[in-house]
Amino acid sequence: MNTTMELSTIKQEYCTVAEQMQKRIVVCAGTGCIANGSMKVYSELQKHLAGTGFEVVLDFHTDKHINGNAVHVTPSGCQGFCAQGPLVTIYPEKIMYVQVKPEDVTEIVHKTIKNNQIIENLLYINPTNGQHCKGQDEIPFYKRQKRLVLDECGLINPEDIEEYISRDGYAAAKKVFSQMTDQEVCQVIELSGLRGRGGGGFPTGRKWQLTRVEQNDKKYVICNGDEGDPGAFMQLVQTKGLSMFASNTLWLSSGYAKQLKMPKNMVF
Repeated sequence: MNTTMELSTIKQEYCTVAEQMQKRIVVCAGTGCIANGSMKVYSELQKHLAGTGFEVVLDFHTDKHINGNAVHVTPSGCQGFCAQGPLVTIYPEKIMYVQVKPEDVTEIVHKTIKNNQIIENLLYINPTNGQHCKGQDEIPFYKRQKRLVLDECGLINPEDIEEYISRDGYAAAKKVFSQMTDQEVCQVIELSGLRGRGGGGFPTGRKWQLTRVEQNDKKYVICNGDEGDPGAFMQLVQTKGLSMFASNTLWLSSGYAKQLKMPKNMVF
């Protein structure tokens, strides 16, 4: 990606191509689902879709020639419902199939993708009432959750920077670099109440401020991607599940606030 390209342009181009997709299939690529064979399901979907006459689109950046029969197939980060994996979700209908096996793919393509039929035996069954749940909106495990940081987890492709930008990725970093001073960034972070999720719970804004006022030729941003102590919050879930690029916004903002020497060619 050319760093001089406007974020709004990338967002617009991505959304334009996304609107041309007939359907989108999201296959959970979290550790639990991969262990149960989700990548085999992912491969089978590509093969059977192409064999049925659909245009299989994996990457908007490379797949520019889209016809009216295109299906976007992507992996996602961990969706949390590991015991029911592999998970396959079909949009725009939001149909979630659970415990999907490679041999189920032919039926999924023929019935759901081609003929818009729901396969009852692949739906999650609510053990309390025996009801077949069409998707996350009906599954008790998800209905009890209110996701904030991980709101997009399980929906977007965490390795697709253009999809991240299409959902306003780097917008915060752009504001930091173009509209705020380093001191203002530290103040906003401190007022937000953001703190470490390990044992100490040290306020992030205060940590940034201490580094900002320190006079030194070299300063560093170190990302602890995974806590080792039991019960601590796993930042690795955010990095791999939401978007591997989402953390860059925080790192860039942190570096700016701490008065690190930043690249001169960063243009949003």
